[in-house]
Amino acid sequence: MNEVQRIAPQRLMNSLAPSPKDGLALTLAKNGSEEVSVFAGPPASAAHIAASMHKLSVCFPDMTKEFFSILTERISKTGMSDARLDYAVNRVLDTFTYKQLTIADVLSLDVKCRVMSYAEMCNDAAKRGASTDDYAPLRIGDADKPVWVLKVDKIRYRLPDAL
Repeated sequence: MNEVQRIAPQRLMNSLAPSPKDGLALTLAKNGSEEVSVFAGPPASAAHIAASMHKLSVCFPDMTKEFFSILTERISKTGMSDARLDYAVNRVLDTFTYKQLTIADVLSLDVKCRVMSYAEMCNDAAKRGASTDDYAPLRIGDADKPVWVLKVDKIRYRLPDAL
């Protein structure tokens, strides 16, 4: 069996520099509808990730250093923003009831807002018996057309007019 390769902390921290295509921490997922993470922003800094890992390691002392090294790498590779990382760590600390933490317990935590095309927004409004005035446009990147979100979601999650 191969021995686990030890990663020097400084080498690991240097590997966490933001990628050139960091842009926004957007998550557009196709599941019959599209969603965008409300925690938009550039990827978390190496210092922020390190502070979050320290917090988790204090609260979960039975977890190995290798676990936190891999979690750090995955957070960096997935482009988690500072706000999403804070949300995920705090949510784990506040609600996690098991002894063994998994990487998915941290990475899977996000808050998403449904985004719709103009046609989907019109259909949704008709289905809900609502007005199209209940929706607000949201520009993502340099897309030609905006997507639409419920105004209550835009206010609740403090979404800007453009991401």
